[in-house]
Amino acid sequence: WEGGHSRLYDANSGVTVTTHWYVVERGDVTSPGSFLPLSPATTDRSITVTDASPGVGFIRVRNLIRVRFQDDTLGTAITGLITNKFGPPDLLFDIDLEQIREVVAPSNHIWNLRGLEYTINATNYDLRGNSITNLDLLVRAAGRGGMKPGTQVLLNGNPLDSYAITNQIPILSATGATIVWP
Repeated sequence: WEGGHSRLYDANSGVTVTTHWYVVERGDVTSPGSFLPLSPATTDRSITVTDASPGVGFIRVRNLIRVRFQDDTLGTAITGLITNKFGPPDLLFDIDLEQIREVVAPSNHIWNLRGLEYTINATNYDLRGNSITNLDLLVRAAGRGGMKPGTQVLLNGNPLDSYAITNQIPILSATGATIVWP
């Protein structure tokens, strides 16, 4: 194992990626939600896993995706919700955002939702009274397995464009999420 900068083949997607930051995870089955981190985020060229725990059937290396927010206000709000950080304090990764269960950021002048596509376990998004015009990144979260039935998305008071209203809200609603707008 060459650690950071190794090339990993993802059998699910058929894509080869070069790792930089990664974690080692364990799981008892191969379904995505069953894996839990065994290591912190690292770029080390080698890692020793000492506690795989009894009953663990699978160990995998997970390439981490660095998350950057275009909207500083949203970035600050999201960073404040993360309780168990996996990497250095100045970096956010997809695995950090997966632990978020609720996004509460009403009336913050948020205009760009970049980063929310990784909040796949959130069941409540309170984004009322912002400057959001499109929902591309919430649709992307749904495509990553988020927006499960029962998820509530509050969008009242946002100037959504016609594409968001006629296309993106129906896509999100089709997942079983409740979308509140206008």
